[in-house]
Amino acid sequence: MTTDYYKYPIKMNVELKPPEYQGLYSTSDQISPVAVLDDKQAQKQTDFSQFNVYLSRHGDTCVVSATIKLLSLQPLNSNETTVRARCCMEIVNRDEENNAFSENEWVFELGKEYFLIDGFSLLNIFDEEEGWINNGNLKLKFGVYAYAVCEQNVWYFNFHDNLFDAKDAKQSILLAKKNSDQIIECNKQLLVFHSSQFARCIPYTDSRVTLSADIDMQLLNICVQMAHGVHMHCSATTLDAVIQMAQYLKLRNVQIYCERQLIHEYSHLKVSAKKFLFALRHDLHRYLNLYLQKLESFKDFQEVLKKADFQMMSTESMKLCIKSFVGNEQWEILSTELGAHKTRDNRSTG
Repeated sequence: MTTDYYKYPIKMNVELKPPEYQGLYSTSDQISPVAVLDDKQAQKQTDFSQFNVYLSRHGDTCVVSATIKLLSLQPLNSNETTVRARCCMEIVNRDEENNAFSENEWVFELGKEYFLIDGFSLLNIFDEEEGWINNGNLKLKFGVYAYAVCEQNVWYFNFHDNLFDAKDAKQSILLAKKNSDQIIECNKQLLVFHSSQFARCIPYTDSRVTLSADIDMQLLNICVQMAHGVHMHCSATTLDAVIQMAQYLKLRNVQIYCERQLIHEYSHLKVSAKKFLFALRHDLHRYLNLYLQKLESFKDFQEVLKKADFQMMSTESMKLCIKSFVGNEQWEILSTELGAHKTRDNRSTG
């Protein structure tokens, strides 16, 4: 029987010699921490997650229990970070077709100890014909896959472990920073759907995309989280940076999401030529329209357009600028007056 154990990023193999007498026997081990976030300080983290297995004998029956305390590979922003994990236990039989396998879903708070298995009974374990004893030992396999992390009441995908099932179907993309071992693994189908940047990633093949050595992996993670539908609240500065990242990756859905948040959360910010040009450069049409409505004079409109690159401006942006000018009666009157004034000056000079 082939089980899903091999798909789990964190694996624990345990061999226990069944007790000859009644009592409680245990073993403990250090396992790799959970890579749930990306942080520059990650390599400084030296703590390991803890895994304990307890085996007690009651007559011809043994009861297995296991506890786990997960720690993060990276320092976290919150003291109470929760992960949603998929866990499995496989009891190895001499005849592998008869292996016992079970899976569960758990929610763990990092740094706290929880029961992974609580009182799993093994009947007739000492019967040779049952096949549970292999070379005098009972072999157990445990797997953990932390696929989501919650911080400040927002659930995020964990892109720092292998995606479950994606390897077999070859439906994952590795986004790798050039000249670095930092990677993010995410869903291929979703990125190909939203971005032409990944269109060359052929379905059902392994894909690796190498990105610039200057790329900010934390911003990349935020961008990819948004691409997967995670609702994240960010500062205006972070949203601007993510919009630029999304344009680099051609993730238009992320740009639109950030644009909507800029309008809803930060529309009170003062109009500036820099913000206006940013909207033009990244085709943020709703954001551009907002700032066009905020311009107070034809002079402000002129000053902004002088700095704009018309050759790089999209057709939609041009339409908005023309509509704003034509639709503003005060600007039209002012423009007419300025034109008449210049004509009189030219005549008097002549």
